[in-house]
Amino acid sequence: MQKFIQTLEQARYDASGWSIGTDPQSLDYFTRQLHALIIRDLCANGYDPCITDAVANYRQWRENTNADPIAPDIRTVAYCQGIKNGTAEDYEHMRELYKQTNDQVEKNRFGYALTCTQNITLLEQLLNTTLANDYIRLQDASRFINNIRLQPGGQKLTWRFISQQWTELVAKFGGYYQGKHHPDDPNYWGPEFNYEFHDEQLDVSPAVVYMKDVVRYWVGEFHLDGIRFDAAKQMDNFNILHELDRVARTSVRTNQPFYTTAEFVPENLYITKAKNGPVDACWTQALYGNLENALTDKVDLNDMKYAIANNNVVNYTDCHDNKRLLFRVGNNHCIFDDEAFLRMHMAAILLATSVGVPLIWQGDELGDASSFEETDENKTTNHYDMHWDLLNQDRNRWHIRKIILLLYIGQTLMKYSHS
Repeated sequence: MQKFIQTLEQARYDASGWSIGTDPQSLDYFTRQLHALIIRDLCANGYDPCITDAVANYRQWRENTNADPIAPDIRTVAYCQGIKNGTAEDYEHMRELYKQTNDQVEKNRFGYALTCTQNITLLEQLLNTTLANDYIRLQDASRFINNIRLQPGGQKLTWRFISQQWTELVAKFGGYYQGKHHPDDPNYWGPEFNYEFHDEQLDVSPAVVYMKDVVRYWVGEFHLDGIRFDAAKQMDNFNILHELDRVARTSVRTNQPFYTTAEFVPENLYITKAKNGPVDACWTQALYGNLENALTDKVDLNDMKYAIANNNVVNYTDCHDNKRLLFRVGNNHCIFDDEAFLRMHMAAILLATSVGVPLIWQGDELGDASSFEETDENKTTNHYDMHWDLLNQDRNRWHIRKIILLLYIGQTLMKYSHS
């Protein structure tokens, strides 16, 4: 597998090397991300020129951290390779940086680098430190344990540590989780974070602090411009959603817009800020649920009015939880070919002209007619791949979708320019 990855990516790396640069304007966003991905892949899979460059950049940075900064997108790689191929002195220096910094994103990079050492004794000490509440916070301990597990030889080391320290681990981390908020709710995906638990001895709410760090890391590291909180009904805690929304907005770059939405089934508009709730919008099935009837001459005007007139909601015609609308129209009403695509054009228009925020799911803009992921009699999940061949059909929605989106963007800009 390593050789295969190197064959795929080494030509691109050899052409540009480590030259991302620290200037965010030097390359467009997608080029930078692609190049960073290639560097991460090749260094992780033993490509010697990449590792050599990473170590060289680490050495240069360590000699003068202010004069020779490493581009944020590849900092983690350089730190990791520097420690993996470095000395005990390098490790101690990185540990001191981890202790001293207050920048959570940089702290996570330093912490990951510590787990990259090939010195088994240092890894064992690091595992033991996760329980000591010394310089590794309790809410960060699981991240260290998991990262050590991913290192060569780390799985056996971690398993021995967990089996030997199981009683103490349960005692320390037991407050993270609880049972179902709603015992009668049929939707359940495992233990839920216990956001109400507060450790009086340590004066910390571990689940809350952990989730805040996760949001801060994802927004800061990947430059997200929005978050969708899944299963908010199961979370059932508006206070933590308020806090996570606040943390996300304080983690973005200056003047960067940010948007939050939550899936609450059945929908509850009181989760939106317009109703003094924690997020900008509520994920709603109202438009999706009414479109099939509306497109097959069975429209209920009152239901459709509710679906298209609600503000502060995210509308969609297709999503990951439902069968494609094009499939439903054909399967349930025997409407196919041009007649079916005409109805999809109308669905796109209704989506773009509804008051809420339109979501375009992958393949929806192509007129994809997949059914859904289903399980056959052998309990095998059948995955329905994207129908890319629809791009070659004149009747697909791609061109009309572009026109509709331009119209939507134009009217949105006009609305805000006059507000």
